Amino acid sequence: MNRKTIRALVIAYLFASVVPAAPAADSLPRVTEEDWGLKIVQFNVGQADAALLLTPNGDAALVDTGEFSKHGSDIADYLCNESRNGVSPIETVRFLFSSHYDADHIGGAPGLNGKIKVLAAYDQGPSKKRNAGSSSTVYGRYVRYIGDPDGDGQKDDNEPDFVRYKTYPGISLRMGEGDAVQLLVISVNGNTFGRDHDLPLDPSQKKINENPGSLALSVRLKDFEYLTCGDAFSDCWKDEPDSEGALIDAEAIPDGPDIDVLKVSHHGSDTSSGERFICALKPELAVIPSDYTGDHLPKKTSLKVLETNGALTLVTGKATDDKGNYHDAEHCYDDDYTPNQEKVLDKQGTVTILVSQDGQRIRIVRPGNEQSVPVGDHGNRIALDVELPDQVEQNQPGSVVVVPVGRQVETLALLRTDERLLRLREIPTGRFQGLVKSHAPAVQILLNNVAHPIAHVVNQPHAEMLS
Repeated sequence: MNRKTIRALVIAYLFASVVPAAPAADSLPRVTEEDWGLKIVQFNVGQADAALLLTPNGDAALVDTGEFSKHGSDIADYLCNESRNGVSPIETVRFLFSSHYDADHIGGAPGLNGKIKVLAAYDQGPSKKRNAGSSSTVYGRYVRYIGDPDGDGQKDDNEPDFVRYKTYPGISLRMGEGDAVQLLVISVNGNTFGRDHDLPLDPSQKKINENPGSLALSVRLKDFEYLTCGDAFSDCWKDEPDSEGALIDAEAIPDGPDIDVLKVSHHGSDTSSGERFICALKPELAVIPSDYTGDHLPKKTSLKVLETNGALTLVTGKATDDKGNYHDAEHCYDDDYTPNQEKVLDKQGTVTILVSQDGQRIRIVRPGNEQSVPVGDHGNRIALDVELPDQVEQNQPGSVVVVPVGRQVETLALLRTDERLLRLREIPTGRFQGLVKSHAPAVQILLNNVAHPIAHVVNQPHAEMLS
């Protein structure tokens, strides 16, 4: 299934209109209460982070808990109320991931106390910057909730409720019926599987800003992938540790960087969402948990790079001032950019996404206006041979781009030329099937910025598979 239709179909869902380039939404099976396999709830907690991962059998995981105890209490009420979560009363969370220790990410944990039991907590480990000894600090209350009141990250004899686990890249956890949903830690404290691109961001070694070393988590259900990286930083706009870029350089994201849904880092701040990172990810849907009232987030710079790379962006809270103005970044030029109101939507409240069991469709739940949308194929990718038109010379240099008419431009890498054939790679199987079915009449090759129609698609559906 072609992943580039997701943006158009989500827009159609939100505005109850048909986008000409997209297939009719009614042609897609609706993700029902019977066939969803993963529910992602990005809570509206102001300029803070809190997300729930839930499966139909009642397995639950939390990624951050908001800023105040009230946020934790609201999350607990959602979990315990079957009519709200749509599954059953839930009093146990299998996994709690705390991306880092700023109050707007761990402050809600005390509000879960006495209502929700966490079986395993994963975080950045001990922090020299934080005071674990006092229950009056946000961090102190957090470590007490996870049974580590001295904050040393190790279970002591007087800590019977200790559930804090050492976190490192490569931890792979499973949840849901048949362990269908994978939760993979791909980075923490600047560590991306111990590769050359790692950054020295361990808060247990020195007092440092914990944001760039945020825990990054990939959540997968078959062909669907959701990525959340806390407050990871980029050096694109400011002189900061480029922990976003390290994920790309280290190839830490499973099966390549293309993802379906991105939780935008640092509430849409200009410290994050670097051009190289977003260009590599190309998220179809981006969710920004933020509210303008705090630090005037999200910034136009972040919205611009998301929109430029084809993402539909949903902001949980307000994205503008009272006059409808988005906030400029002070240190970089935004070219008088104004967000497209059909591509950047604010005041969305709590964003709930249902993912079908096969990972091929998602549904954003909104009372009275719900729609199914397809997501991409992250499985096998194929090599595709196309015959060059007569007017194109065999080894003509230049970029090679396949452009399905009415869809977004997708760049493909030239693998080799044989006589008058171009071999292209990195084409998802769903896209290939679409080309074959259409006999490629609407496909072009772009060489040196000159478009040429493809003369013939040589491969058939049994085309060579590439790892």
